[in-house]
Amino acid sequence: MDTQTFNAIISVSNFLKETADQRLELCRDLLQQMAHQHLRPNLGTLNAVLEVVSTFGNFKLARSSALKVLAEFKQLEIEPSLCTYYYLLIIFCRERGPVSHIIVDILNEIKGREFSIQHPKDTYFFTTAMDVCRNHLHDKSLAKKVDELLHTGNNYDLIGDTYKESIYYRHYIALLCQTEPIDEFMKIYDLLVPN
Repeated sequence: MDTQTFNAIISVSNFLKETADQRLELCRDLLQQMAHQHLRPNLGTLNAVLEVVSTFGNFKLARSSALKVLAEFKQLEIEPSLCTYYYLLIIFCRERGPVSHIIVDILNEIKGREFSIQHPKDTYFFTTAMDVCRNHLHDKSLAKKVDELLHTGNNYDLIGDTYKESIYYRHYIALLCQTEPIDEFMKIYDLLVPN
């Protein structure tokens, strides 16, 4: 098997094993098999493992596992993509979980960078990040940083389809409506809504 095949098996391990511990063990076994076959993990491997971790019901296990995975792949010098950061937001900023400010670290890490699509779920990042700013943290300054990153270089190409774009702006406008003075809000509204 090649790396792509291993990545595909890892990404469906949610359906192969029931408990989070069993899924994690399967991922470890598959990664060890890759090492025995002298196959180098890639960005797809990192994102497949994080996809599995994002399905864990136990948020403490999910968070600790995600941090371990990131550290291991960082040692392999595998650069995260927007999909990687999307999964981190899913793992750390759960609706019924404790508040996490991981988005601050993510934005500091990728500030001013221009991205290209490296994984099909790269287009999920901006919509999820704006959702976290609105519903998880209620922070307009972070939302403005996300919007600034979106408008850096050709990053707007990663907003996804029109449905994701409308969700992104719905979250952004709603957050600004709740937090900005009316005059400031109307300036931003007039700038964004006709477009």
